[in-house]
Amino acid sequence: MEEHFKKKLINLGLSACINKLEEEEIYNLETLQTLDYHNLEQIIPSNFLPTLSFLLKTIKTSYTISQINNIDSTEITNIDSETSHDMRDCYIKLIEDVNLSPAYRQGYIYEYFIKPYIDNTTTNGTISVNYEGKKYSFNKNFISIGRGCPQYPVDIQIKERSQADLSVSRVNCVLIKIKCGDNYKYNLFDAWSIYGTKITKYNPLTTIKTSREKFNIIKWDSSESVYIHCGSEMSNNKIQVLADDENIHSNNSDGSCEDNPECVICCEPASIRLGCGHAVYCGSNCMNSHIAHQINNKQRPTCPYCKKDNLENNVSLCINQYKI
Repeated sequence: MEEHFKKKLINLGLSACINKLEEEEIYNLETLQTLDYHNLEQIIPSNFLPTLSFLLKTIKTSYTISQINNIDSTEITNIDSETSHDMRDCYIKLIEDVNLSPAYRQGYIYEYFIKPYIDNTTTNGTISVNYEGKKYSFNKNFISIGRGCPQYPVDIQIKERSQADLSVSRVNCVLIKIKCGDNYKYNLFDAWSIYGTKITKYNPLTTIKTSREKFNIIKWDSSESVYIHCGSEMSNNKIQVLADDENIHSNNSDGSCEDNPECVICCEPASIRLGCGHAVYCGSNCMNSHIAHQINNKQRPTCPYCKKDNLENNVSLCINQYKI
């Protein structure tokens, strides 16, 4: 049996199946693909069937993704619903398997679901985003966005501040930057979230939303600045992916952040500080809109960050010195 294949089986807790698979002349991933679930039932003990079936489903999904050859295409690629369901099954299995480490889960998603898509395409590890008044810069192949959990810590975590935030999946989407000719494109993967991911562009105004029933890849030029919203419309989150020319002065490459308070509604520079000390709105229009939204949902007007009552708000003259 090939060592690479054997290592995968061991990592998935299937070491007890190795001898049986060798007896059936299953030596690598390619020969494993020749089996279907009925074949597995005949040769593998029943307690190992779910995990080995998960590996088979992963390989099948990975192959489908590897056949996508339109990285250069615009805006959105939809993959069939069967592949989407298979990928969600794999995602749930990864998250819920207590025997796997967070690093293994992250590596698994990259190895089987992202790497087959990008193939040998050059990636650019500089990804910068603004979220809740902070600028985060990452120097890695891809970043993940969602509620996060101990089993899978995400790079940009959308905190659970209300019931609506539970509509955001633990890993709602994955973002990667890919070289296309002389330029770069962002590719956003959403293959498993329940409520989807919405992308908003402002030049011109365009909104693209992923579908629950399909595996979606949304693409845009890295020269564009776009906004990502995860989960249902009631969840108050907005993540700005910075265009390349907005990153020129950024030196952080490890997920650290710079103080740069922004309006939680429109992501413009914040100028209004609440009584709790947080600068969260660009002006009265966005603040009043958010307050009206909270009241309409039978909520008290509160700070989007700390949830303290919004009893006092003033234009701040020292916003550049503001610290979260």
